[in-house]
Amino acid sequence: MSVTIQDASHVDPRPTKNVLVIDDVPEIGQMYRALLRRVRTANVRATIEVQSARAIELLEREPFDLVITDFRMPGYNGADVVRAVRRTQPNARCILMSGYLESSAGKLPEDGVDAVVAKPLNSAAIIALIERVLADERPPRPSGAPQ
Repeated sequence: MSVTIQDASHVDPRPTKNVLVIDDVPEIGQMYRALLRRVRTANVRATIEVQSARAIELLEREPFDLVITDFRMPGYNGADVVRAVRRTQPNARCILMSGYLESSAGKLPEDGVDAVVAKPLNSAAIIALIERVLADERPPRPSGAPQ
């Protein structure tokens, strides 16, 4: 009989969080992958998607704790993504990023977004925001209710 004993010092006590990043610029997605490795409050599993349509398909079949999406993208925009998140995963958190905040005023969705971030991005501020949003343990949102 064989018994395996795992040293508790090697077990990551942080919760695992699934994060989906959607940006049509591959370099932005890779930057987020690097930033998510620096999150201290959670063990982050990052999925990076450059096509918003494929990201919406992913939302239909995979659970995410946080979705970070660009606003201006070919195909579906950030508002479309936020609506898909609310429809498929009402408890997921959303961060919307845009390099065009002034010109997008009035077009950015207010319901269902936990934060809006202006590009260019400040790494330390983004990490702090992600940690804060992932740690937010609000009660579940009712399905179909705007937030």
